[in-house]
Amino acid sequence: MKFTFLTALCLIVGICDVVGESPAASVVVETKSGTESYQMYESGKMYFSNDFLIIEPTNVGATDTQNGIKYKLADINKLLFSSEGTSVANTDNIASVNVYPNPSSDYLNLELPSEEVYQYAIYSLKGEKVKTGQIGNGGKIDIQTLPTGVYFLSIGNTYLKISKI
Repeated sequence: MKFTFLTALCLIVGICDVVGESPAASVVVETKSGTESYQMYESGKMYFSNDFLIIEPTNVGATDTQNGIKYKLADINKLLFSSEGTSVANTDNIASVNVYPNPSSDYLNLELPSEEVYQYAIYSLKGEKVKTGQIGNGGKIDIQTLPTGVYFLSIGNTYLKISKI
């Protein structure tokens, strides 16, 4: 059975369990026009549809047009996931990742909030993990071998949209 990017996210933040209807996690979406935060319930879901990210905080009695929030992928800068048990300090700490240049054709430079070494993964829009590794503050990720396109870079509980040109 192949796990997808969003399935993995559901498992990480614990929103795939369908028992009860209490808030299980929060999702913060940073776009060009601002930042929005959503409480995800256990029956909620997130998924990609064509060029959009759809967020349905709860799917009880709702359809995409009634309860879904649509974000055009081109407008998303950063996604941040946290469970209710995540401390605020930890969430703020990893959320301050800076990646440049973006878009890039060869390397991504990273500015991280501390001198710690972090695990990273790069996912295609199909949810396939295309690259993994470890990186510290000031490190570079080689993306020369990736095909041109849009990807998500995962570091801790932060997902950044990156573009390979």
